[in-house]
Amino acid sequence: MRIVWRCLFALVVIWSLAAGAIVIVQRSRPTPQKFMSYVAEHPLEGLDAPHRATIIDHAGRLLNGLNSEQRLELKRSGVLRAFFTKLTSEERRRFANLTLPAGFRQMVKTLNKMDPEQRKKVVERTLRDLRRQNAVADELSDEDDMRAVISRGSSIFEEEADPQVKLDFAPVLEELRRTQKNPATGTAPTKL
Repeated sequence: MRIVWRCLFALVVIWSLAAGAIVIVQRSRPTPQKFMSYVAEHPLEGLDAPHRATIIDHAGRLLNGLNSEQRLELKRSGVLRAFFTKLTSEERRRFANLTLPAGFRQMVKTLNKMDPEQRKKVVERTLRDLRRQNAVADELSDEDDMRAVISRGSSIFEEEADPQVKLDFAPVLEELRRTQKNPATGTAPTKL
């Protein structure tokens, strides 16, 4: 009988530890609400550069921990844009370098999982946004920054997208090439 009680006790302890670990992981997992709370509780105004950098880095880590749906939810809330507009040009560049590669990778993973009909709708919506200049262009004020973002995103896309996704997104890449003229030559860059 003692063996049964010891086994039950051991089982309860193991399940309690597992439940505790699950709770800890869930609490530490970033969410849009955690990002919103963090930037609300840590305003950038009046802070010196090192403190601002610490807040920007933490906000970047929170954003990178979000999946595509959560990023979309955060974008729709307007909090991400409000945070971004409070950054200096250099801080925007830093934040973009911290967050855009992860965002591009998530986008590619999502596209790879979509069925062709869903992807077609995404392509149409993206083209419409690009033509309205609503994509990355309004987030970054500097042409060189935009070119760097597009180049980096295109590289990630070329490395990680499935062949069918690349084919489906060819019109988007062409539109990017068309709209991103090289300021020195007035021509589109040869590789995006």
